[in-house]
Amino acid sequence: MKLIVPSTLEEISLSKYQRYLKEFEYSKSQKNQETYLGLKMLEIFCEITEDQAKQIDADSANKVVKILVDLLSGDTLHIESFKLGGIEFGFIPKLDNLSFGEFLDLNNNIDNLEDIVTAMGVLYRPVTGRCKDGKYLIEKYEGDKYHEILKDMPINIVLGARVFFWNLGLDLVTSTLCSLEQEMSKMSTRQKASFLKNGDGLLASLSSLKTTLQELRRSQN
Repeated sequence: MKLIVPSTLEEISLSKYQRYLKEFEYSKSQKNQETYLGLKMLEIFCEITEDQAKQIDADSANKVVKILVDLLSGDTLHIESFKLGGIEFGFIPKLDNLSFGEFLDLNNNIDNLEDIVTAMGVLYRPVTGRCKDGKYLIEKYEGDKYHEILKDMPINIVLGARVFFWNLGLDLVTSTLCSLEQEMSKMSTRQKASFLKNGDGLLASLSSLKTTLQELRRSQN
């Protein structure tokens, strides 16, 4: 049997990666987790049946699983545009132009890989035209219109977009905290005491969000 092994993350779709994550969680309940997960990795990423995976000799199977583990552990970059199903999808040019509904769909799903296709539907939309300066225009957001297509988008693009969003959020929060600290340094003792009393919740929320974003970024590296 000729085995086709992915050589880059571009060859692994979001839907396959989601299947793998479910099997990874399930494998924790198995007595022999590594063996079970290795079998499922061969089945999912090499597109073979469980019976076919079991027929591969142990040495070859272990080598392929190692290749797949190294591949899934690799770095990802932010990709601005890609083609899928005959459609060119482009990353939203200006995140600060998001509507409240778009922001909710993005923010509520970007950290959950089970539902991340919703976030990808906000970030990546069909390109409708290009400007002379090389910039592009994208379609208006229409909820789950392209979710089925985006389930087949390469996982490296998904992971790269997520890290990009985390970094952007961390930069924004860090900048906001620095601005607040600068403003506080100009205040009188009375003004500072009043600000700390009334703005304590805001500072705590921003500090907590900054810590969360830092942890998310570290977990991806």
